[in-house]
Amino acid sequence: MASDFIVIFNDRLHFGSHPGYFDDATVFRDERLEPGVTFVGADKTISFATPDIDLSQPAVLMYQSFDVTLPRNVIKVNGVDLLGGIPVCSRRGEWKSNLSVLAPGAMKKDVTNELFIEAHGETDDRENSCDNFILASVVVLYKTAA
Repeated sequence: MASDFIVIFNDRLHFGSHPGYFDDATVFRDERLEPGVTFVGADKTISFATPDIDLSQPAVLMYQSFDVTLPRNVIKVNGVDLLGGIPVCSRRGEWKSNLSVLAPGAMKKDVTNELFIEAHGETDDRENSCDNFILASVVVLYKTAA
């Protein structure tokens, strides 16, 4: 069987409640700063296609995360939560590589797929207490039908 992949996004996207959080030297030491990150707010849905996917086979979602500090953040593919959400980094200011296996049929073939990401906080105050983190280099690897 052949395989293919799609880059959902290759930017560094800042999720959370505080724009400029990763530019602030009072939050991180200088070598931990991530300036110039695109702030998207508390949540974002990103559409993508997986042409020629074999729906009987699992797919793999791969992405990098930076400074995830709370366990309540959400990541979904086509409305289904990924087990465990976005893993918490073991220490502040750390990049982490993540891999999730998506069940057969989790992706769609002839319609648009959706990746949904949502930052949560220790409270439900989305305007002031969301976890601030970065996701980057989101890719789906899948087997093709042909």
